[in-house]
Amino acid sequence: MGVNRPPQSDATIFGRAAAEVHGLLHAAIREEAVLHGVQIMLEAKGERHAALWRAYCDQRDAATGLLEAWVATASAQTTQAMLTSSSAIDGDMSVLDRSHIKLVDEASLLLVREGSEKPFE
Repeated sequence: MGVNRPPQSDATIFGRAAAEVHGLLHAAIREEAVLHGVQIMLEAKGERHAALWRAYCDQRDAATGLLEAWVATASAQTTQAMLTSSSAIDGDMSVLDRSHIKLVDEASLLLVREGSEKPFE
């Protein structure tokens, strides 16, 4: 009877696969592969990209124009509302001007208070 040995591995039979593949790379012809179909696909992709980019820029510019007009209108309206409000506030505050206020002392205030506590007749 013979000796029972395990089967040989691929590495034992064929050697190092990676070394063999690396050796093949140096033997390959070093010239550019001409792939006309791939070139046509890349050109078409570039054209589609350029068309989409132009469409995006057109939409962006149109939206920017609309928004700028809207912001200018809203800003003008807000400015006008603030000016109107400011003049109304100035009018309301003018009654508090010292020339329009009657200055009273504490004793006068107490007399007014005492007078207001009496029931009406």
